[in-house]
Amino acid sequence: MQTHPAANAEAAVYAERNLRLVSYWRARGFLFDGAKVLDIGAGAGHIDSAMAAAVPGLKISCVEADLDSCDSLLARGFECHARLDLCNDRFNAILLVEVIEHIADPVPFLKLCADRLMPGGRVFLSTPCGETSKEWRRTNAYSTREHVQFFTEKSLGLACQRAGLSLLGYEAAPLYPRRAGVAGVLDGMKHALFPLRDLVRGRMHLISFLQASANL
Repeated sequence: MQTHPAANAEAAVYAERNLRLVSYWRARGFLFDGAKVLDIGAGAGHIDSAMAAAVPGLKISCVEADLDSCDSLLARGFECHARLDLCNDRFNAILLVEVIEHIADPVPFLKLCADRLMPGGRVFLSTPCGETSKEWRRTNAYSTREHVQFFTEKSLGLACQRAGLSLLGYEAAPLYPRRAGVAGVLDGMKHALFPLRDLVRGRMHLISFLQASANL
């Protein structure tokens, strides 16, 4: 379980990224006015604050195992549960941003997510790739000791399938923060080269929308 002792600093680092990410979700129809959203592994809640500020009428619930972070989310007006199985509502949108790599038994966990989707609802999932299609293993999957799953494109698709979810193709999304000033311009140039890097080394990050198979 990860803790978030420097929540304010974390929020500052990701503030600009979160604006781009929320805009991306809105453009894809994943977020819309009045939607019910579940953020699993909400952490310090900076994504939730960005969504609430940008999209009118969102009803945001959170799942966060770190009890201090959960208390902080509750104090800021978000519904929060310590475990997914304690959340019995259904949602238009479920966030799994850098979460599935922390889950010891991912198929039952993904099945719980599928069971909490409204008809037509989707899951947004992102995770570092353990080994790319080009057999490249020098990825961020191994940079954090709390990671216990190291997915490939194929194994993640199979896990979703067994959980009753269809993976709707892999894509790019604005997950990475940019620094201020000139450094931020350089970050933007670096991020723009990621598709070329992925072409050479294989996809380094697995990013997809998921939908319940019965809804297709």
